[in-house]
Amino acid sequence: MRDEYGIAQESSLYRIYTKEIKLDAGGSPTSELQTNFFDMVGGVVEDWFREVVGLPFQEMHLERRIGFPIVNTGCEFFRPAHLGDTLRLELAIAKLGRSSIEFVVRGSVGGEEKFRARHKVALVSLDTWRALPIPADMRAKMQPFVL
Repeated sequence: MRDEYGIAQESSLYRIYTKEIKLDAGGSPTSELQTNFFDMVGGVVEDWFREVVGLPFQEMHLERRIGFPIVNTGCEFFRPAHLGDTLRLELAIAKLGRSSIEFVVRGSVGGEEKFRARHKVALVSLDTWRALPIPADMRAKMQPFVL
């Protein structure tokens, strides 16, 4: 079963990541949160590659000479969070392409959704910067997280 945004209602989301965020007195994100938002989303994606795919970015970049640069990213904020709130991030895959992965990252506080991000990356050779197909062994580890 999926909600109105296509997110599975079952517990098929992979990684839970918590981080405290700071908001200004009006309840809107401060420039610190807006800047750190990309770090948080990038961080949960990096954690997922290390823990699920078994491929830390250091090994990916330095030893295998491959990478997943950002193709497109964006976020929609639904409700304000407040100073001192703990933000829970949930990551899933909206689309697994030949070379690309489109992640969905939801941010919530106390079960209430605050934002939803889409974060698309593509596998490339770091030597040629040409797209590469995602290898079958990596794809098999990613597949369980596709919505």
